[in-house]
Amino acid sequence: MDEVTGTTTLEYDRGRPATPMVALHYIARVCALGPMIVGVVVFLLYVVTRHLDFAIFGFMTILGGCAATFVGGVCLGVYWYQARRANAEDAAIARRRAKRDAVLLLANFPLAGVLALAGMAMLSRGSSGVNVTVTNQDAVAADVVTLDTGGDTRQIGPIASGGAARAFVKFGSRGLAATLTRGGTSTTQQVYDHMDNDTFIGGGEVRLYIRGGKLDLHEE
Repeated sequence: MDEVTGTTTLEYDRGRPATPMVALHYIARVCALGPMIVGVVVFLLYVVTRHLDFAIFGFMTILGGCAATFVGGVCLGVYWYQARRANAEDAAIARRRAKRDAVLLLANFPLAGVLALAGMAMLSRGSSGVNVTVTNQDAVAADVVTLDTGGDTRQIGPIASGGAARAFVKFGSRGLAATLTRGGTSTTQQVYDHMDNDTFIGGGEVRLYIRGGKLDLHEE
């Protein structure tokens, strides 16, 4: 009972230290780790496949990561403010969490920079040539397959039955000619009359199959 006003103050009406919302910490942590994980996975998928769609998705991931960082930063700001009004124990826990989350959020920027630079370097390299994969579907091993573009010549092999080999060849003046050598006999096939970075945007892939002693172009 308040002796002056004659009113009763309930126990839960008295001032209590605020408890920081732990949900804000979890949202900030997801905003920090989400773009990291997605970015690394997309980058690895591009490294393996060299498919332009993954490069584009990687760029979109960077934009999404910036938006997520903003959201995470706002959550951490509110979480830190709430910690100032909490009791000493809750405040200490909240501040430790907030500092760790802030480090993870900021780590997205150098990681995105490294992945972006590596991706652009691979895109630049891919725009000057193409990956050629040769798969041997014959029962006899291939001694060597020679790939010639007029500007670059690569030899891959031997390629066992059921095996495959891969090489990166730069674009040249004569498209792509492939020569299969097996048992001392060579056969040459003109795979493409012309190839450039407009034909294989972002570093495409040519897949050749050895069938019946010849090289067949695999086309989707």
